[in-house]
Amino acid sequence: MPVVEYYKQFGKVRHIDATSGIAEVYAQTKKAILPQCMFILGPKASGKSCIGESLSKRTNMSMINFSEFVEQGGY
Repeated sequence: MPVVEYYKQFGKVRHIDATSGIAEVYAQTKKAILPQCMFILGPKASGKSCIGESLSKRTNMSMINFSEFVEQGGY
């Protein structure tokens, strides 16, 4: 418990109801450990888009290419 209490102060502890079915426990676990938002920064031609596309497919997240977003009139 000392370890749990230590990480709780940083907001790193998530509570999951393990009495539910397997699918529900899995969904809660996945939601608890996957990031809600991710940023990839780097210079031009460093592979950011390729890495972002790969990560978005593996994590079932949406990818927004900032340059394309701005070109299309997004603010």
